[in-house]
Amino acid sequence: MSTIPFFDFHCDSLTKGGYKKLMKNDNMHWSLPRFIQGGGQLQVHAIFTPPEYKKGDATMFALKYASEWQRFLEETNTTGVRSKEDLDEKGPFSVLSLEDASPLAGNIEALDMFFDLGVRLITLVWSCDNEVGRGVIHGQGPAITKFGKDLIKKMNEKNVIVDLSHASDELFWEAVKVSDKPVVASHSNSRKFRNHPRNLTDDQIKEISNCDGIIGLVYVPNFVGDPPKDTEDEWNFELKGGVEILAKHAAHIAEISKVETIVLGSDFDGTNLPVVQEVSKTQIMAKELKKVGFSEDDIDKIFYKNAKKFLLKNLP
Repeated sequence: MSTIPFFDFHCDSLTKGGYKKLMKNDNMHWSLPRFIQGGGQLQVHAIFTPPEYKKGDATMFALKYASEWQRFLEETNTTGVRSKEDLDEKGPFSVLSLEDASPLAGNIEALDMFFDLGVRLITLVWSCDNEVGRGVIHGQGPAITKFGKDLIKKMNEKNVIVDLSHASDELFWEAVKVSDKPVVASHSNSRKFRNHPRNLTDDQIKEISNCDGIIGLVYVPNFVGDPPKDTEDEWNFELKGGVEILAKHAAHIAEISKVETIVLGSDFDGTNLPVVQEVSKTQIMAKELKKVGFSEDDIDKIFYKNAKKFLLKNLP
């Protein structure tokens, strides 16, 4: 198989290493030279705001990394994608996202500020509650708040993509009722194949597909397969045959919805032992997808065509 270009809808490398390590490093999962070496064309770089940062502290944290992203673009000639027209430029490309809306600090006007800085996708919550609503693992508050509903409506108006990875099931269903635009799950797998609340139920997969949204296959071992029985830490284990299992997640998603729903959403540098070791190894996914029955055209769709089509339709 020749090298297939790919778009990746989520990684945490920006906040793991800052702009200098995005440019060159051997210790993280993602760096620009290895991304290009592996066939990478577009990366969604998330600003992940740790849950201990609240209100203004969360805002300042995110502003720092929005500035780091801008430095990365300037020093590498990477094209920052702020509109669909930007995809006509020469790559590589980067899209800026917020993983967790906490930097908005419950202030709807803050969306304008982050939009002006380049943010084009917002993961509404991380795994805890925030001003938007209930997170998937530690959430206990209301499913969605008035601010959460207002935010989704304003994101729709500005063509900022609504991301429901990390949302509780209750927030998921409230959000899709509010959103007039397609929603995504930037880094989530199938709950049928790995029964973890961070993964999507069949009904959720069908809902995203029916609204012409997309789902990013995520490489976190705990979202791909069950931890070995003797594992003490569910977030820190190596999953044998992980890429093969992930391909089966993809096959199931395609079977109950359509292949056009599936993209890549690695979560590089947001996990310790991803099933794809690092970004230059991304092509191994193609081999495993072929084994579970995807055609070469299907694999092209999963690697880049679906993501590109979605962005061209949904960016400003």
